Amino acid sequence: MTDPLATAARMRLDNLVRAMESAEHVIVALLAREREALRAGCRLAANAVHVRVNEAARIYLNAIAAAKASLSALEPVLPEAPQVLEDRRATFGAILRIELATLATIRMAADYAETSPADDFRAEPIAFAL
Repeated sequence: MTDPLATAARMRLDNLVRAMESAEHVIVALLAREREALRAGCRLAANAVHVRVNEAARIYLNAIAAAKASLSALEPVLPEAPQVLEDRRATFGAILRIELATLATIRMAADYAETSPADDFRAEPIAFAL
């Protein structure tokens, strides 16, 4: 026989992990859209998508907060709950580091592409010693 309390706790933990994963997928998808906009030279669109990334990050942080708040109730029944949530968070942290590094590289390339070589050239008077 299964313990109904353990079953309910497992369902709660699964729901929390799914909420975190859902927010993670939204963040990764939005970062991909921001990269696409930058590659296409649409800085304004990239900035608009970035605002949505910030909103998705807030949703993710709320999911993390809900998970942490639930740990006190889950841990007595499911001792592995803190580790499950920490593993999920660590996995996403690794993915996010890669995604953000890629985005930073594309932003730098976009910034470079926006400045023309003529903007970088500044004619300086040359003094010749005779």
